[in-house]
Amino acid sequence: MIPELVDSLLRAVRDSSVSEIEYESDKVKLRILREVRCKAEAGVRPPTSVFGEQALEKLAGGPEADRVSVHAPMHGTFYRSSSPGEPPMVEVGQMVQAGQQLALLEAMKMLHAVEAEHEGRVVQIFVENGTFVEPGMSLFELETVGNESV
Repeated sequence: MIPELVDSLLRAVRDSSVSEIEYESDKVKLRILREVRCKAEAGVRPPTSVFGEQALEKLAGGPEADRVSVHAPMHGTFYRSSSPGEPPMVEVGQMVQAGQQLALLEAMKMLHAVEAEHEGRVVQIFVENGTFVEPGMSLFELETVGNESV
């Protein structure tokens, strides 16, 4: 029974826009995550006047680098751009500031901004454009520098 269950859950994730699925029973606990790759180029560097060279060097993966996830605050449809045909608000490798808008969630015909809580560099985008998300689902991963200001 377990192999069939795992196989059917893997097919469900593979054949849909779902990036994460969890199953739990009294005997089994299973969590499947699908990595959603973004077409963006890594290594995009912002103007140094915005963040400073020293902070950028730390964000290159030094021992002081820290990663945080940006989660969906509510149910809704995830959009990376402000309107169809527009470029995404952020790409992998891009520096963002605290409070910067990263994406939009549409819920009940209203658009809600998803904002960065920390300054840092976008290292991963977990959700594809147009995907329905649930509260707490990871949308982005940011690389920050400890408690220092970037």
